[in-house]
Amino acid sequence: FPVTILQEALCVALTGCGGGGDGGDGKGAAALPSADPVDKYVGVWEDLCSQELSEEGSSPGAASERATFVFVKQTSSKIRLDLSKSKVQSYAATDCSGSVLSSQAMAVEAEFTVVGQKTIDGKLVDKIAITGGGTSLKDIVYLSLDKLYYGATDDGAVVDAEGYPIAIDTTLS
Repeated sequence: FPVTILQEALCVALTGCGGGGDGGDGKGAAALPSADPVDKYVGVWEDLCSQELSEEGSSPGAASERATFVFVKQTSSKIRLDLSKSKVQSYAATDCSGSVLSSQAMAVEAEFTVVGQKTIDGKLVDKIAITGGGTSLKDIVYLSLDKLYYGATDDGAVVDAEGYPIAIDTTLS
């Protein structure tokens, strides 16, 4: 299973807005006080509308697509992508509006484990280990105003001695 496919799917998962079991409207529920490190990530997360369509999953005539990710709690430090409820929907309009042309279930199984925290640019971020499809990755996650931001992991991105990114990607692209 190629690492780049897993990275792409998981990075998209972590750039969405919403969360907290909001029913999929992408606006997010008010964050509840959490006892466990993963509680703030449990629920429905809706990705930004994308006009860069994936090679797989886009229906003919599709001009945009949006992914919905549902994360369920496994343990106090681990969440799992619920494949039965997570999906990618394609639209004819370029802004992910109107009728859905197709809806496909997610195919990448993944687990996210919070393994600690660190501070980047004055922001406390969670260090996460991501596993799926026989591959494992290290990343960081920062939650702000119902949006998830992940680590800067593009080509040439710098990582710390443990292999975690040292910068937050705030582009949400």
